[in-house]
Order: sequence, then structure tokens, then C-alpha cells
Amino acid sequence: MPLATARSVTLVAALCAALSSTAAAASPPGLDPEAVVRRIGPSIVVVRTTLEGHAGSVRFESGGAAFTNTGFFVGTQGEVLTSLFALAGCETPVVVTHDGQSVAARVAAVDQPSGLALLTTPLTDTVPLTAAGQGVPADRIVFLAAARPQDGRFAAFLSPGFVLPERGAVRLQGAQWEALLVAAVHVRDGSAAAPLVDGEGRLVAVVLGQCADGGECVALPVDRLEPIVARLKSGQSQRLGWLGVAVVQEPGLREGVRVEAALENSPACAAGIRAGDVLLQVDDEIVDSAAVLSRHVAEAGPGRTATLKVLRGEEIKTVSVELGARPLLICAGYRLPGQQVVRLSWPQAGRTPLSRKAMADLLRENALLRRRLRELEEAHRSQPQSPP
Repeated sequence: MPLATARSVTLVAALCAALSSTAAAASPPGLDPEAVVRRIGPSIVVVRTTLEGHAGSVRFESGGAAFTNTGFFVGTQGEVLTSLFALAGCETPVVVTHDGQSVAARVAAVDQPSGLALLTTPLTDTVPLTAAGQGVPADRIVFLAAARPQDGRFAAFLSPGFVLPERGAVRLQGAQWEALLVAAVHVRDGSAAAPLVDGEGRLVAVVLGQCADGGECVALPVDRLEPIVARLKSGQSQRLGWLGVAVVQEPGLREGVRVEAALENSPACAAGIRAGDVLLQVDDEIVDSAAVLSRHVAEAGPGRTATLKVLRGEEIKTVSVELGARPLLICAGYRLPGQQVVRLSWPQAGRTPLSRKAMADLLRENALLRRRLRELEEAHRSQPQSPP
């Protein structure tokens, strides 16, 4: 079963050639996208997740949910790393390999701070991606490797790009990540936790979030990924703390955040927190924004008792709350207060706008790419098609 059509490989080759002209450093000698696809293909999988229209007291906006996301082997015994966001709380996803096998998988362990999950499958003698060396220089050509079913077949895609000199940050469910690798690359749908590989098909980093315009992504470098994978392989999950409130920072409120809703069966609900309360302080930290509350609770972790200062009417109360573990379902989106509806979302990173010159350069290169792609498409259509 082919990993990519001839057309997609040809287009990728053209993209790489054009992108390499924009990078300050020359692309690696012998850069061959088709060879990269062949090399990484056995390591890339499709992860399919299907959820019913309701999960407990929660329903989905569309009445049901089905996801297709990229994963990749991190061991020889069928261990797959994928996105916790894409799993959306499903414990029995299906993994589709490059040769068309579909096997049931099990969620073995999760790492909520990074949004990663480890799946185990009955497969053996699987081929994990080889890790690149530590440290990725700016302007290094990289590929975002993604996989999805296409016309009943498995297809692997490469989105070419290059590493930017600056470092980025992203907040995932309250956990803050700093000094992440930033790459100028198109992030396809289904690419949460997709691997970034170099010109030799070696793992450079894993995508944690995309920038608002989708043209850049922040990724966890492989040297910081390896300890997480080792912990997941040992069966150790890392969960974030959870309070279970929807809050808003009102313009007229001088301090604190107002509770819009305390979710049913949440730690906040059990402690008596209710709509209309104003949360002024959590432990020794003043709550001057929703982000402060989210970060503090997330980093505190489940099982810890947090002390809240709560303004109710004209009275300030002290409330002790035993934090819970953030539900896995909420990792896939967020609940609308009072309606118990999950709206799916994907983590995004705030980024500094490009300079005028950099934007002009990108627009010019984009025009060249579009013209070259049209030429390739015309050439492809004019070629005789071989029988399947």
C-alpha cells in the first residue's frame, strides 16, 4: 500500500525546493522528500477515535464525535505516542498502520501537562522513529509528518518548513511550557502531537500547539520528550489539578474572578462554591486573572487541598477544596457553563507578529510556490495514468 501518491510526493519536493531558497542556511545535501516518506512511513500511524453523542452528563455539539489523528511508534512492541486532545477521553481507539492493519489500542498512560498519551497495541516488531541529536539550529529544514486515511487507503503527508531562531511558549490546560522550538510549517488537521522530522527522517520534536494563523507551530524538542516517553512506558500518568469552575474576569471587578458555574460533581461543587462567588485568592496567590487560577490549580495537582478566599455578597469566606484530577474529556475542549456541552478546540500559542520585511518575503515566496504548484499540477494531468 503506497505511503503517498506520486503527485503528493512531487508537490512536496517542489515545496522543499522553494522553501530551501528562503532559509538562511543551505538545505542538507541530497534532501529527498520521497526518501523521507519511505523512511518514516512504517513508523507513522493513523489513530481513529469514535465517541457516542453523550458521555455521562456531557453531550457533544454535533451529537457525536469522531476524530482522526496522527501517531507514531516509540517502541518495538507496538507503543504509539499520540495526542491526548485527539483521544478526547476515549479509552479504546483504533490504530491503522502503513500496511493497512487496523488494530484495537489501549490508553496505557497519559501526560496532561504536554497533552500526550501512550497507546499500547498487540503489534510487535514495530519500527520507532529514530531520534535526532540534541539541539536544532535555526533555519534547519524540517518536515511535519502526518497520516490520515484517504479514499480507503493510508496516506502519509509531509509539510515542509524550517526552524525559526526564536523560542515559543504555549499554555496547555493551565500548564505553561517555555523555550519550545518554533517552526514555520503548515499544520494540517489531525496533526496534534505529530512529529517534526529532519531531512533524514529523524525525530526532531513533537508538535504541542499551533499559532493562531496556522502558519507556525511550537514543538517539544526530542531531548525534553524522551523523559516523558520513558515515564509513560513505565505506566506512570501525570494528571493536572482540577477545580471545576467556569470563571470570568468582569471589567468592573477590582480583584478576583467571578464564578459563572461550578460543574456538577466537581471539587468546587463539593466544597460549596457556587455561581456568583468571587474567587480572590488561592493558597498564597492573589487571583487577578483566570489564567492565574488555572495555572495554580493545574500545577498543584490532584489530591492536594487548596485554600480559597471567596467573596460571597459582602462576606469573605475561607474554603478548603481537595483538588481532583482534570477529566480527560475536558482535554479535548471545554464545557459551556450550565449546558454541559463540549466544544472541541486545539491549543494555540500567542506569537509576535512578523516584521514587515519578513511578511513581504513570505508573501513573495508564497506566490512563487503557488505558481510552481500550478505548473506541477498541469504537468501531472498531462501525463498518462498508470493502472492501479
